[in-house]
Amino acid sequence: MAAFRSMFYQLYARLPLGVNRRAMFEWTSVVLATLAIGLSAWHWQQQETAQPNEATLAAKPATISAAAKLEQSSTVNQKTETILDKQAQAWQDLEDVELVGLIRSNGKQSFAIVRWHDEQLVLAQHDSLPQQKNILISAIHTDSITLTGPWGEKQLGLNGREIAEQKNAAQVIKLPQLRNIILHETDSIADHIQAQANYENGELKSLSLMPSTSTALFEQAGLERGDQLTHVNDIPIANLGLSSVPGLLSKGKMELQLKRDGLNRQLTLLF
Repeated sequence: MAAFRSMFYQLYARLPLGVNRRAMFEWTSVVLATLAIGLSAWHWQQQETAQPNEATLAAKPATISAAAKLEQSSTVNQKTETILDKQAQAWQDLEDVELVGLIRSNGKQSFAIVRWHDEQLVLAQHDSLPQQKNILISAIHTDSITLTGPWGEKQLGLNGREIAEQKNAAQVIKLPQLRNIILHETDSIADHIQAQANYENGELKSLSLMPSTSTALFEQAGLERGDQLTHVNDIPIANLGLSSVPGLLSKGKMELQLKRDGLNRQLTLLF
């Protein structure tokens, strides 16, 4: 968290007069979280599929033959199936979760009594399960709870009754899930990437990207220190907002428009 705050202090020092600092904080959180999640998804996919690095960087898009496109499409489909299999397995691991009771305190805060691996736990909303830090209790209802992870959600009733089937991993990530990721993964975001805002005539034009502690991941993805990010999937970074991020992440790829050494370049991350 300290690294994340330090980065924002540096950003604030460069803000033009009249810029809303709170809005800038929220906006920068969204942009950096988008990049960090995209980098993490790309890196995880590379590890799981043991495929060559597919990040491509060029001043102009390369012309690909029809045969090459077909082969590339087949590879992407195989990788997508692998990812979906891994996500399905992650939810199967939660079959031992059982909701055995609910507690309400003065009608304000609720707690769920959960049995997990022969251990009985009392958890509040937004608490994560032991050994499953990316699985949160996102909501506590009158007679059920909702478990939310990066790729879907699952609603459990008392005595292990599953109310709703898990959402398809390929569906768009919901805004509450994204907020949870941004809220709980601030240290990870700062580990992956840092940025410096660039303005022209008081208007935000680009973010200069820099590696943080995870230098290897930054370089493996095809990024270089000082790359100026101007667009993500053809959306100017100044127009990125929380509502637009789930759609970006659901496409399975992230196209970054950059300026490097005065030239416009494009970096594509497949995940």
